[in-house]
Amino acid sequence: MPEAVEVILNQWSLSVQVSLLLVFFSLFSWLDWRLKRLFIRTWRMAWAMNALALLSVLLVLNWPESGGETGQRFIYQLYAVFKLAFVVFLVRALFELKAHNVSFILSSKLQIGLYLMMHLAWFLLGFDTLQTQVMVYLGVSTILIIHCLLLFSESKKQRFMVIWAVFLVEGLLFLHHGLVLIPALLGGSVPDYMTHISFIDAIYECVVGISCLAMVAKLMGRELQEANDLLADSHKQINHLMNRDYLTGMWHKNYFPEFMKLQTKGAMLVTFEFINVDEIMRDWGKQVRDMCLKKMASVLKNNSDVTDGLFRISASQFLLVCPQASESVAESKAMNIAKALASDTQCGPIVNSKYVVSPYKEKGL
Repeated sequence: MPEAVEVILNQWSLSVQVSLLLVFFSLFSWLDWRLKRLFIRTWRMAWAMNALALLSVLLVLNWPESGGETGQRFIYQLYAVFKLAFVVFLVRALFELKAHNVSFILSSKLQIGLYLMMHLAWFLLGFDTLQTQVMVYLGVSTILIIHCLLLFSESKKQRFMVIWAVFLVEGLLFLHHGLVLIPALLGGSVPDYMTHISFIDAIYECVVGISCLAMVAKLMGRELQEANDLLADSHKQINHLMNRDYLTGMWHKNYFPEFMKLQTKGAMLVTFEFINVDEIMRDWGKQVRDMCLKKMASVLKNNSDVTDGLFRISASQFLLVCPQASESVAESKAMNIAKALASDTQCGPIVNSKYVVSPYKEKGL
């Protein structure tokens, strides 16, 4: 293929790649604005750095001859800085996905500062574009592979193995590029396919971007599910508080209609009334009254079946619902409860109560 055609194709490939990177940057900017998550903001910075890196390459390819070699090398050094910054931010976001047990090697600022110093040294040493490209490939692959190895066990725990694998393959691709170009530094030839490697890089960086977006969607879906579960639990707790009497733990009378809807085969009702509750309140106080009420509730619970319904229907009245029970069975339960109350050593001597057995009729309490 003629050299001019290859240059045009490479420029076209880079232009498409830059356009894709700007799309990813725009998407992550919008997600950051809407969702306010640290790892999304970090990925937004990553794609911004990557777009700047490729814009630097396009600038180098279109560099005028009158611009001089020094200016061209300086612009290419900017590409190197932006490309390494891209991979630093790309990997750092994984550490912000609840990976609490692994530490990021140096901070992002320290790493980027270190790379700036390295590239300034390369520039002063007179590194050409090929030398810089090899160093970038090896540097990017080292960062990706080392941090992916550190995150291996955590990625399984936090369930982001797919994007971890995508980043690892990205590191291996860059390692391949760097190793293949090393012979060229020693005067050897570059494999022909390396002249078209930008096509492969463009495709795979698109895969990386889509993987990042998929990870955001997965995490947001997980957060939404957790929020829905929390809302459902809160709804249950509120219903429980609304339908339960706070003192005795019995059902509140508001729940009685719902409970009776389930009793399709009829039920017997046993009403217990704490007759002298006002006298005990007056003579002994609120604490003794509450103790007697809780004791009555405890006796009812201990002498009822699992399928029975227990309600506190007023300040001094309790209701025992006996589903599918005959009047004799309900009467027997009521007598056992009355005997248990009378024989109680704490409240028996002071509590005066009575009970009434009746069949259920569809009317409010």
